[in-house]
Amino acid sequence: MEKKNLVYYLSLPYSIHIQAEAEGGFFARVEELKGCMTQGESLEEVAGNIRDAMNAWLTTALDRGIAIPEPESYSGKFVLRVPKSLHRKLAENARRETLSLNQFLIYLLTEQNTICAVKQVPMPIITKKKKK
Repeated sequence: MEKKNLVYYLSLPYSIHIQAEAEGGFFARVEELKGCMTQGESLEEVAGNIRDAMNAWLTTALDRGIAIPEPESYSGKFVLRVPKSLHRKLAENARRETLSLNQFLIYLLTEQNTICAVKQVPMPIITKKKKK
């Protein structure tokens, strides 16, 4: 078995979340690497900083023999059981849209997933200065 090194871990598709801060600048964290986070004044700066933070986090874990979590991989396939009546309705709607059932379900899932994601995004705090 080949030993996994820093280059290997840095090549993995870790989930990096970047968000704008209300007071300005950006905050970034790596979801799989607990405590691996940083900030920056611009997107370019925070992107570079999170790469540096990952490098430091991974180097420390390797030096100390700490287990390093890897990102999950997904096959793109899953089994879903639905009632026959729903299966029929979905197939009919797909046909009406001249799509395969698979394409139609991807469309529906993407649309609903986007709606869910938008609902979870915190709204920026906007304050108005009072006139004196």
